[in-house]
Amino acid sequence: MSRISIKYLVTLLAVHMAFYFAIAQKQVSITVKVHGYSGSSVSLYKVENGEAKRMSFRWPAKNDTCVFNFSLDQETVFYLGKTGGKGSDHKYVLYLKPGENKRVNAYLTKASIDFDSCKIVKPNAETILLQKWTNVLNVYCELGSVRTKREQFIIAYSNFIKEADQLKKKAVLPNKYFNQLFTSRIEAEIIYPKAAAFFNFGRRMNGEYDTIEVHKSFYQSLAGKKFCNTGILYSEHGLQLLNYCLSYELFQQTRDKEKVLATPITDKARSLCNDTIRGAFLTQYMMGVTNYEQFAKEIEPFKESFVLPGMKAAYQYKLDELTLYAKGLPAYNFSL
Repeated sequence: MSRISIKYLVTLLAVHMAFYFAIAQKQVSITVKVHGYSGSSVSLYKVENGEAKRMSFRWPAKNDTCVFNFSLDQETVFYLGKTGGKGSDHKYVLYLKPGENKRVNAYLTKASIDFDSCKIVKPNAETILLQKWTNVLNVYCELGSVRTKREQFIIAYSNFIKEADQLKKKAVLPNKYFNQLFTSRIEAEIIYPKAAAFFNFGRRMNGEYDTIEVHKSFYQSLAGKKFCNTGILYSEHGLQLLNYCLSYELFQQTRDKEKVLATPITDKARSLCNDTIRGAFLTQYMMGVTNYEQFAKEIEPFKESFVLPGMKAAYQYKLDELTLYAKGLPAYNFSL
C-alpha cells in the first residue's frame, strides 16, 4: 500500500474518531436512585425560554433506579422532582454540561408529596450555587404565599435582597457563561416574589390583587419595567414574571381588573422591546390558540419575533396544525 493511501486512511480514521467523540460528548445521563420508593415516577424539567418544561419522566425499576439519557448541545439548568409533586416551585436543581453523567439520590417517605431531599453525587460548582439560590428564593416565596404573613414578607424583602447580592458576588467561576446566567437569573428573580405577591401568587391574574394602601409603596418598583434583556429567560419564573409585570402596569393604568384580563395579547406583545422575549411570550400563549383565525390575528403579525430555532419550530407546528382545518381552505382529503 502506498504512503499516500496510508496517510489518507489515517486522516480519515482520525476524522471519524473526532466526529464520534464529538457526538459522544453531547450525550448526558442522569441516574436517579429513589430511596423509600413508593410507586411514583421521576420527572425531569429543563429551563428554556423563561419556563421549566418537563422533558420526560421515568419509572424506577431495578434497585428503584431510573436513568435519563439524552443529547445536550448547550449547558443548561434542569430540575428533578417527584411526578405530581406539590405546587409549581422547583426545588432540586441540576446544572448539566454536554458530556456529563450524574448520579442522584432522591429520598421519600410514604407521606411525601415531593422528594424530601435530593443529593447529587459530586455536584459541579454551578449546581451548588444554583441550589443555594433556589433554596433562598423558595423559602421567601413560601412566606409570601401566606397572605396573613404579608407584612412579615414585606419586612423580610431587604434581607432577601442582601442574600441575593451575596450570592451574585460568588458568580466568579471560570465558567463565564454560567456567571452571566446566574447573575441574570438572580436579577430577574429578586423581582419575582414581589410581583407574585401583588397577585397573591395566582398564575392567571384573575384572583384578588393586593391593593391594601399600606402595601402600595412596596409594589411601586414594579411600575414601568422594560424587559429588554433576554437574561429573564434564564429563569423558570421568567415568563410568569413577565405576565405579572404586564398585568401590574395595566392595572395601574386602568384600576380595573376586568380590563386587565380583557387586554388583547397583541397589545401586550407590542409593549415588549425585545424580539426574543416577545417570541418566548407568544410561544407560550400560542399553545392555547385553537383556530387559524385567532392565529392569523394574534400570532402571525409577530412572525419575525420567533427568532430562536425552537420558537420557529413551534410556530410552524402550530400553523400546520391549524391550517389543516382552517376556514376557506380545501377540505381534508379522506375516503370512506
